[in-house]
Amino acid sequence: MRLTFALCALALSGLGCQDNTTGDPNAAVEIEALHSSFEDLPILLAHLLDKDILGEHAELARVTLYNPSSRARRVRVEVVIEGYGLPKDFFVDLKAGARVDQGLTPVLDLDKLYKIQSEVMGDLRVRLYEEDTLIDVAHQSTRLLPVNFVPWRWQGLDMRAAVVGLSTPYDQEGSVEALLGEAADLTEGVGLHGYQENNRAHVEEQIVAIYEALRARGISYVDIPGNFFNQAQYVKRPAQSLASQSANCIDGALIFTSALEALGMEPVIIFVPNHAMPGVRVAPGSEDIIPIETVILDKGTAAEAMARALQTWGDHLLSPELLILDITAARRAGITPVNL
Repeated sequence: MRLTFALCALALSGLGCQDNTTGDPNAAVEIEALHSSFEDLPILLAHLLDKDILGEHAELARVTLYNPSSRARRVRVEVVIEGYGLPKDFFVDLKAGARVDQGLTPVLDLDKLYKIQSEVMGDLRVRLYEEDTLIDVAHQSTRLLPVNFVPWRWQGLDMRAAVVGLSTPYDQEGSVEALLGEAADLTEGVGLHGYQENNRAHVEEQIVAIYEALRARGISYVDIPGNFFNQAQYVKRPAQSLASQSANCIDGALIFTSALEALGMEPVIIFVPNHAMPGVRVAPGSEDIIPIETVILDKGTAAEAMARALQTWGDHLLSPELLILDITAARRAGITPVNL
């Protein structure tokens, strides 16, 4: 029977692989294998499990069911991450002697997951029922990583867009709103009106005001290691950066994108090799983008920061690592802010 399984290709979701042997008609369906898609589950990816960004990887695990009996059976599969989600169930029909390989994506309690401050172990548990009778159980441990743990590359995918989940224009602490209030006070009565003035100069004035408000707070730049964007890293949410009065390049970019999005504007993050900078479109859908550099917050003017950002961007126009990450487009794709 094992040889038969080895020679028979694993079935696609919902389809069985017919075994040539049959057994006891009363033999129960069993969980033959449970494979987690990844040993470590960054909560930021859990936030995106039902989004297009993950494509075919949007499964938490796969389970193989085997029907050793000589008759067709219908079973109910229940999957849950104990303590961090709700049970999700579905039915599977198996022909006599058949195996079925089925993808699993449980219902997650994101509010609980967002509150994880350090890695914890989660228990992915699968229960198998036939006519409400529990007939088999399998489980696998998965390490749950905090929501600000960003996997820049995962399963062969470029996951830089996932960081948009940490761009939080309406954080629960009100940190971004407070920053914008301080920035508005620096405009000498002009205020911050997003795109309402419909001119490039006013867009630039708002970027300058946000920059100067950060300078007034004494935000200092923290350097990053040379391999920062080559592996998973912890990234601070804007509220955390503002509270600690320090930010690296991606932390600073997220402060700007959060503030600009809160103003109804269309911010971007410009990725170049081992660096990231914020920017904003001068009008909705415009190709004209004003970038600004955050690495000189504690030692340079806004004009110098914009000039340096343009120079850095221009130096990497042909780089394969260049990415203009459009926050508005990411929102349309379903990458929403984490609820923190």
